[in-house]
Amino acid sequence: MEHEPSSGKQAQAINKLYSVFQNILYCIKNTYICYPPLLFWCLLLMLTRVALPVLSTFLPKVVIDAVTEGKGILETAMITLYFTISIAAITGLQGFGKKCVYWHKYKMNTYYLRKAADKGLTTDYCNQENDEVRKLQSESHEYCHGNFSKMTEVYDAGVSMLSNLLGFTVYLGILARLNLFIVLFLAATTLVSFFLDKQILKWAEAHSREKVGYRQKTQYITRISGDYASAKDIRIYDMSKWMNQVYQQNLKGLSGYFHRYTKKVFGVSAADNGLALLREGAAYAYLLALVFGGQISVADFVLYFSTITGFSVWLSGILGQASNISRLSMAVSHFRSFLSFPEQFQREGGVETDALLAFPKVIELKMSAIAILAPKPILYWILTLKSILPNTWL
Repeated sequence: MEHEPSSGKQAQAINKLYSVFQNILYCIKNTYICYPPLLFWCLLLMLTRVALPVLSTFLPKVVIDAVTEGKGILETAMITLYFTISIAAITGLQGFGKKCVYWHKYKMNTYYLRKAADKGLTTDYCNQENDEVRKLQSESHEYCHGNFSKMTEVYDAGVSMLSNLLGFTVYLGILARLNLFIVLFLAATTLVSFFLDKQILKWAEAHSREKVGYRQKTQYITRISGDYASAKDIRIYDMSKWMNQVYQQNLKGLSGYFHRYTKKVFGVSAADNGLALLREGAAYAYLLALVFGGQISVADFVLYFSTITGFSVWLSGILGQASNISRLSMAVSHFRSFLSFPEQFQREGGVETDALLAFPKVIELKMSAIAILAPKPILYWILTLKSILPNTWL
């Protein structure tokens, strides 16, 4: 009964889920402690990811404006050159930033792995006998081990989310000058496409065990059929026909799974492409009407049409990364739950080394003369009585 409070704390630690915001702050704080330059490179990479499409969107408008306004060839060429050099410089900076982020985020991998290892080495031994703790420990090592660990995916997802948010804000500002209804129409159709795509992911997740089961059985039979140790049993008990039947059944089941999955993907893709056609067709028709009505120039038509396409891409990226960050946040929560798992022992420092040296360093086993001279049966009873009766009796 005395362990019930600690058991309750342990259950809370295992089931504790931190919010996405708390996990983001946790990762930023640990990055600032371990390797602050990584935050700078992530920020730089985010800015370059937004600057490139924005410059590429404005370049045709600027060139068309220069031509329609009657500017000379030299001035038009210089404007084009400025944009081209800027795009090339930012592209090179983006490539360099990717390499820096790719290299330095694995320093954080090592940092997190060391924290998990320290917790595993110093936690109470009774925690190591807890199945849930061992599961958390195994997951924590997996989350920060390897080139594609979840703790390093956090930085990629963070950069992508910030890039999409900033790009979405810039493009929203451009389209807000055109027509707010167009913005709402684009957002609605993009949201519908996103939820349609999410249905495929939900279906695949719900049927993942079915697919894994078929694959495990077919792979097992494939491995056993070429195993030297199993060859004799297969032939003695005439198992080849049965194994072939089981293999064909599971192969047929796996084929059925992919057939259903393909039908789902085809249906969603057809609806998604239909929405994209509706979205861009309506926007194209609206912009043409504005051009022929003299409300916008040809250069503005090119700018707005590119912005409409980019707007949907940024919004889809935000929605997709929101799901991805939620998935990674779950992994960070498990990692933090393992590190913060409560210890039952206070560990007040133990005994100092100097005090240990003053302790006796000899272990003595003493027996009375009667016990030494007595036969073995009598010796057994003497030892038994000596363990029960006071020492002064023998």
